[in-house]
Amino acid sequence: MASAQVQNQWTGDNGLPLLRQSANFVRSAVFTFGRLTGRTLNGASILDYGCGYGRLSRLMYYFTDPQNLFGVDPWDQSIDICRQDGLGVNFLQSHYVPETLPLPRADFDLIFAFSVFTHLSLRSTSAAFNVCRRYTSPMMAYWS
Repeated sequence: MASAQVQNQWTGDNGLPLLRQSANFVRSAVFTFGRLTGRTLNGASILDYGCGYGRLSRLMYYFTDPQNLFGVDPWDQSIDICRQDGLGVNFLQSHYVPETLPLPRADFDLIFAFSVFTHLSLRSTSAAFNVCRRYTSPMMAYWS
């Protein structure tokens, strides 16, 4: 995990309480994905939109292969931490008001965002929703 200082700076919490919150979100996402699709996340392509320092992505590695997990964030410091901590080349800097994503693929089975849209303007939120929709796999488009 990231250092306690990074955890506090990005989320206002750290350690076990933050891990519990993170695990609860991931369990909810996994359960809801399975309930809606009848599938597991095993091998699924996943995008963490607004990944921050990769807090939730680190837990998602349990469910899919590293080459299938991507994260984007507009803050270069977030992406630097992801890379320094070994989350890999699939973590890329995006624009604050995105028209596209800096990704080579457009077919994610699951796109999630935790505590992102509460921090954005209406313009940025609308742009992000539109971009994420275009990066959803055709099979998942029914559920979005």
